[in-house]
Amino acid sequence: MNQADTEIYSGSQTGQIVVWDLESNLVKYNLQGHSTTCTTMALAKINKKPVFLTSASMDGKLKVWDLRMRAATINFKGHSEPIRTLSISPDCNFIATGGDDSLVKVLITYHSLNN
Repeated sequence: MNQADTEIYSGSQTGQIVVWDLESNLVKYNLQGHSTTCTTMALAKINKKPVFLTSASMDGKLKVWDLRMRAATINFKGHSEPIRTLSISPDCNFIATGGDDSLVKVLITYHSLNN
């Protein structure tokens, strides 16, 4: 959910991410980019406003979505197995992922998320 509790984000087995408007109970828009099941997501907030959504999938890929443009701005293949968890640092400079390959990967993002 975003901070204002007006949107909720859900991932699907088809790799699609659905953004729901909680006031109207309708789909606001879809983000399509993963080719396999979306396993985890997290919001990145800048000035307390959700601006980026990170998502990971069974194919070991991480995507960073710019919610203003509704497009993936970062596509990262860092795991050889499914990604099961991810976290974004409070300053949005780092994204950490953990996968079934028993690895933790850290992506430095400060050049892309804070511009």
